[in-house]
Parts: sequence; structure tokens; C-alpha cells
Amino acid sequence: MVRNIFMLFGIASVFAIVFFFIKPDWIKQISSSPTPQGPGVMTKVNGRLSSERLLAKIPPKDKGGLLQIDPMPNGDDHSLTIVEDVGEDLPSRNTPYMLVINKSTNVLRYCRLSPSVRKATLRGTVPSDVKFQEVANTPGGPYQIIIWVPSAMDLPMEFDLMVNSTPRS
Repeated sequence: MVRNIFMLFGIASVFAIVFFFIKPDWIKQISSSPTPQGPGVMTKVNGRLSSERLLAKIPPKDKGGLLQIDPMPNGDDHSLTIVEDVGEDLPSRNTPYMLVINKSTNVLRYCRLSPSVRKATLRGTVPSDVKFQEVANTPGGPYQIIIWVPSAMDLPMEFDLMVNSTPRS
């Protein structure tokens, strides 16, 4: 009987470690923002990949993550509409993300993008040694991009978002 109690305690502790400390990606997916439903409006939001945030010892967890998002002319802040989470390891292939690889320090950082991000592009003149790649995935799958930078630098970006529109009465 005592052996069964210890076995039950051992199994419960393994579940506790997985759910509270490791936090698998499927738990993050469940807790992430739901996919926008109903009518929406495509909105273009400007921002930049911040070299200061990319070089930080601890990845910034505040709104925007690795990005500095410009406020909209009407005052709307879309920082949390674009970035949901920041990490230093490899992102899950089942979630939308923007992975930044700094080739000079061999550091990987990623932002888990919200489902409302439809497209991201680099704006303006980009150095030739910066590589921007949209990861090919299945139609309707998560939007994923990888950016290789030779060193930490500021890169202007533009994001296409599907923002829910509220009917006016």
C-alpha cells in the first residue's frame, strides 16, 4: 500500500513539473489569444527590430518584446496585438513566430506572434547581409518568419494585421 502511494506521488510530481515548470507549447497555444472571428479590417503597423532589445541579457518581456511598435495616428497601440511572448530557445513549429538569429553572437531570440499578424516585411534599404525568410507552411497554418542579422541592428518593419472591426450604430 505504501508503495502505491509513493508511485502515485511520483506520477503526480512528474505532471506538476511538466505543467508548471516546463510549460509545453500546446499549453501556450491554449492560453494565447483566440483567432479573430467575424469581420475584420487589415491594418498596417510600423515598427522596428530593436538592437538594444536584441542585445539585452534577459529577453524583454514587456509589450512589443524585441520590437518597438509605432503608435497609430489615432492613438491605438498594437504592441500586444503583434507580440504575445518572447523566448531564447527554438520556437514551436505549431505557433506563429518571428525568429531573429544574430550571427555575430550566435544568439537566437524569438517573438511569438499573435494570430492576427498576417504578414511582416522589412521596410526601406536593408543591408545585403540581412536575410529575411518567410517559413513555408501549410495554408491556414501559423505565420512564421526568420531574420538573420550579421550583428544587432535596428531594422524598420511593417506588419499587416487583421483587426476586428466593431460595427458603428
